Amino acid sequence: FFSFFLLSGRRMADLTEELLEKGSTIEKLAEEVLTSERLVIDSDLRRNQNREALRAMQKKGIKPTQKVWMFGNDFFIRMHAAEATAILNEHQKSLDGEINATRDAMKVKMKQLAQLQTDGEMLGQMQSFALKASKDRTAIGIFERPYGPAGL
Repeated sequence: FFSFFLLSGRRMADLTEELLEKGSTIEKLAEEVLTSERLVIDSDLRRNQNREALRAMQKKGIKPTQKVWMFGNDFFIRMHAAEATAILNEHQKSLDGEINATRDAMKVKMKQLAQLQTDGEMLGQMQSFALKASKDRTAIGIFERPYGPAGL
């Protein structure tokens, strides 16, 4: 008297297979999101260290012709400050691009994850993840005070 074989026109084995596949897809996407988040954190840490190094050279008044020590991979190297600054600036740009690309990929994966987990309920809330930062310099002027700092 038990009906294990039909569940709304589908076999129980097919339903189980579908649920297992959906669960493994959700787990894979969640793992990729966590990995991407860790990559963003690590890249941001390196970016901050580069920024600190650039600021330290600027603050100490190091001239471009002076030699500085720089740590690269597993060794220290001594080079002109101008070369070190150029290398650090180039590394900053590549880290910025890497972070932005990883964040964009993470947004796509989060949207897919929301679709799989909620069957579309949270998609309206997930639209905030689709926002992009403004790179337009004219928008910066909105926040500047026309009459100088407050209180003057």
